[in-house]
Amino acid sequence: VPAYATSMGRALLAWESPATVDRVVAGSDFAQLGPATVTDADALREAVGAVREHGYALTSDELERGLITLAAPVRDASGASVGALASSTSTGRASVEEFRDAVAPLITDTAERLSARMGFTGP
Repeated sequence: VPAYATSMGRALLAWESPATVDRVVAGSDFAQLGPATVTDADALREAVGAVREHGYALTSDELERGLITLAAPVRDASGASVGALASSTSTGRASVEEFRDAVAPLITDTAERLSARMGFTGP
């Protein structure tokens, strides 16, 4: 699945080098996959910046209609994202706000603990 339309892709991109983000942007076709898909490079860069600010990525109706996903990066001792923890639900089961409020603390806490076990000491 394309990084531009997924919370996991954005969580992995958030702490990558600008050159890596540029390569992903250049290789993305930004096809409209769901009603809210990010369809341009500037919007993706803005979304990736929000991940750095919040510590997690949240998407809704981007990969497909009705899909809400949230992901947080797992980072190694160098600070590089080496994986992501994610959870998803449908808009029929929860609102974006309900899902974020219930899941973000769990996902980010677990990702931070895994990252610490991998030697990451940053914020």
